[in-house]
Amino acid sequence: MSRIDQPTADDVILDLLVDGKDIWIVGAFSQGTKSGETLRGVARWDEARQVWADPTGKGGLGREAFSIGKGRNGKIYIAGAFGGRKGAKDAYEGFKDGTPAALAVSYDPATKAWAQLGSGLASRVMPECRLAVDGDDVWFVGDFDGVDPSKQGTKELVESAYVARWNETVDFVAAPPQVAATPQRAARPRPERSTAS
Repeated sequence: MSRIDQPTADDVILDLLVDGKDIWIVGAFSQGTKSGETLRGVARWDEARQVWADPTGKGGLGREAFSIGKGRNGKIYIAGAFGGRKGAKDAYEGFKDGTPAALAVSYDPATKAWAQLGSGLASRVMPECRLAVDGDDVWFVGDFDGVDPSKQGTKELVESAYVARWNETVDFVAAPPQVAATPQRAARPRPERSTAS
């Protein structure tokens, strides 16, 4: 990973983003615990120091990150298990410093600010979440039931089973996307089984 620690067999890089001179990696890794320069789940190459560095300033992520992408707006988006449920009532840390982040975060290079996307995604236990970016749309797929983990298990949970879309140019509350009804298919007849021996 860096000159900080030797990677272990448990350290895994799951995705990378090359953005001009910036190289970002995300995955299931925890490095730098001996030096205090912790890399947890996300790292960016520091060209000046020639090391991988924690870009969050928050000690990294609370669990692994599975994917990373860049939107048309210039923001970096990351999806993973951080902030997800680890039991019926307990959740993993979003960022290691305790800042909330439920499965989806963004980094704005213009302001150098990290933010949870909206109120986050309401995960299942031991979640996996990935993303794909297309222009202004950031699509998330994974083990989640809806939006806003604080509403998990209530009727107030905005359901979004396994797929969610983030787009800062669209107000989904004011204009929720409509899903067309899917026509029912007629059941296919099953072939007869032969009973002859």
